Amino acid sequence: MSTPRRQDAKSRFETDLGNDGFAANDTRTLRAFAARHRFQGRTFSITIYAKDWSDALTWCRYHHLVLDGQILERHPC
Repeated sequence: MSTPRRQDAKSRFETDLGNDGFAANDTRTLRAFAARHRFQGRTFSITIYAKDWSDALTWCRYHHLVLDGQILERHPC
C-alpha cells in the first residue's frame, strides 16, 4: 500500500521510505560518513550522508549515533 505524498513537502524528494530532507537536486555535494548505533547489546554500522563533518556530527548527536569518520573510498565486494 503506497502512502500519500504530504502536501507540505514542496521541493523535497520523496522516497518509498519517506522524505529524505534534501531539496531537489541538492545531493551532489553529499559525502558518506560511517556511524555506529548500539541497541540491546548489539552494534550496528550505519552509513549517513551529509554535506560536511559538522552536519554529520549534528545529525549523529540528534539520532544518538557515534560518528566514526568519513568514507573516502568504497571497494567492490
